[in-house]
Amino acid sequence: MTVETLKKMDPNYKGIRLKDIYDNFIKLFPEQSSKTYNSFQADLAYHCINMRSRFYNQKNIKRNPDDSWWKNPLFYRITRGIFKLLKEDEIKLFKKALDKDLPLIYKDEYTIGELKRIIET
Repeated sequence: MTVETLKKMDPNYKGIRLKDIYDNFIKLFPEQSSKTYNSFQADLAYHCINMRSRFYNQKNIKRNPDDSWWKNPLFYRITRGIFKLLKEDEIKLFKKALDKDLPLIYKDEYTIGELKRIIET
């Protein structure tokens, strides 16, 4: 549902404020109105490829078989409070980095540009 919300709000993948995503999510899916802002934020962060909160175990930042951020990468944090959907080519790029187990994907934050540069070198 969050993916659907972002597709409607941000068809050009420029990025949207988290508060606006949440507000539109609740408008589009009123049956989800019991979902708090903090819960929504946590769900989004868990599927985000470049946020520390994506790690199930903060002390062991390697992949956990249950982690969604690498099995089903959906979102990218542009800057604090601004998120976007990953484009198909960005998902492919990320999966290449996963296959190579590149250290970059375990950093607290990184950019798509950094990911692209490290894959292309």
